[in-house]
Amino acid sequence: MSLKSSKGSLRIRLVIFDLDGTLIDSGKDITESVNTLRKIMGQPPLTQKSVIAGIGQGVQHLLSKTVPPKILRTHPGAAEDFRRIYLDRSTRFTRLFPGGRRMLTALHRRGIRLAVASNKPSVLSGKILRNLGIRRLFSSVICGDRVRHPKPHPESINKLMKRYRVSPRETLLVGDSKFDMEAGQRAGTLLAATTFGFGTRKELARYKPDYWIRNLSKLIKLV
Repeated sequence: MSLKSSKGSLRIRLVIFDLDGTLIDSGKDITESVNTLRKIMGQPPLTQKSVIAGIGQGVQHLLSKTVPPKILRTHPGAAEDFRRIYLDRSTRFTRLFPGGRRMLTALHRRGIRLAVASNKPSVLSGKILRNLGIRRLFSSVICGDRVRHPKPHPESINKLMKRYRVSPRETLLVGDSKFDMEAGQRAGTLLAATTFGFGTRKELARYKPDYWIRNLSKLIKLV
């Protein structure tokens, strides 16, 4: 499909989505998992806002932002403990953001390639996508444990473009964080930033996204 931007009239053949804060609202499940781990460590619970601020660069980064360094040093298995806790409860409250299912179904029916590039572990991403009934709509799902360099490095984005033989000008990256925007920018793709995700508009505006998405259904007409 054709799409107008500052880069001219383009035919988008591949749309790459981040997961947390972009396609899925996973904040409550992640927060409860972090607080379960903190309770085991003898720490008081954090607010969801505090936990969300650490989302975006994988488990180790999340724990570095939500557990005091001194406590982490005394719990060398903290990352594995968190993955186990979160895997057990990762689909309790997690839902697609409004317009998500309709948009994904519509783009898939039109023959546009859909993919996920997330720093979330593969086992967690797969479980959530299957539980939501949308895994079949994606041609590929590349997670942080399947690349040498997770986002904001563009490795996962470049892999997907190479796999489907599309150029950066034929690719749209949809994300909610500075890590998504930087990865897409470095790969040279078009950028669509969500306004309802975990990142702040001020943070995202630094990357001058081509599009701002207030509801995922907007992508049906945009692409």
